[in-house]
Amino acid sequence: MQKILAIVNPVSAGCKTKKNWPKYKKIFLNNNINLDEQFTTHPEHAIKIAEAAVKNSYDYILAVGGDGTVNEIINGIIMAGGLDNIKPKLIIFAQGTGSDLIRSLNISSDINEVIEIIKRKKVKYLDLVKVEYLAHSGEEKTRYFINVGDCGLGAEVVYRVNKSKKIIGGSFSYLLAVFTTLLKYKNKSAELVVDGKNVFSGNLSNVIIANGKYFGGGIKVAPQAELDNGKLNIILLKDFNKLSIAYNLFKAYDGEHLGHPLVESLTGENIKISAEEKIAIEVDGETVGTSPVSFSVYKQKMPILV
Repeated sequence: MQKILAIVNPVSAGCKTKKNWPKYKKIFLNNNINLDEQFTTHPEHAIKIAEAAVKNSYDYILAVGGDGTVNEIINGIIMAGGLDNIKPKLIIFAQGTGSDLIRSLNISSDINEVIEIIKRKKVKYLDLVKVEYLAHSGEEKTRYFINVGDCGLGAEVVYRVNKSKKIIGGSFSYLLAVFTTLLKYKNKSAELVVDGKNVFSGNLSNVIIANGKYFGGGIKVAPQAELDNGKLNIILLKDFNKLSIAYNLFKAYDGEHLGHPLVESLTGENIKISAEEKIAIEVDGETVGTSPVSFSVYKQKMPILV
């Protein structure tokens, strides 16, 4: 019998997950899906739980939370078994504020669909992206993600979103944070190197490193991105003024922002971003540190049920 561990983030979805999980667990059990459960109690706790789950030979890990919870679980799996020995398959029961990864996977947060996904056991192998950056302590750190990384304005917006109570939903929380952050934000001078070639040097509002198509609670920021093609889609938002950023953001919900002359879409496997002034970094909805930063596609992939 295959073992499933549910890693539940009770404060996800504005703390609604804590209230709803007993009902959800009962539905799983009524559908003959037996699972163990563990609740996270603090940031990065899911990393440790996932690491222990690998060592305890769980076949599947069910992520009950948002994209940040998924990200922590991925990093815990890697820490336990190494990049060349990824054993458990990931299942996503999205309960987050944004839950953007499932949009690119074209799966639902509805529990009945999650049950069907578990029963049919269809596996998709997603690219893993390695990011090397400076932690706020100044220490060099490495992390992995599968959806979107962000350098600049977007990272500062995410920081503000995560400090909020997230009670008004992912998209509205993000929009509110964008306009609040814009009041004080200044574009940063940066240099961007893609696959060894210097492709940009100058003022930037934001650099998005996309493996998936969506971020910010449903913004189709990288319509050309694919989760499993071995390439990253780099979206440059150049020296925008504040009004233009706001206008173009609404166009981005439908993926129609790429036609703007200050937006450039590139593809590559290895990206380096440097700047005289430190620039904030976020991955999968979690602020982690600052530039200088590098992103690279790793050859090993993450198995996920779809």
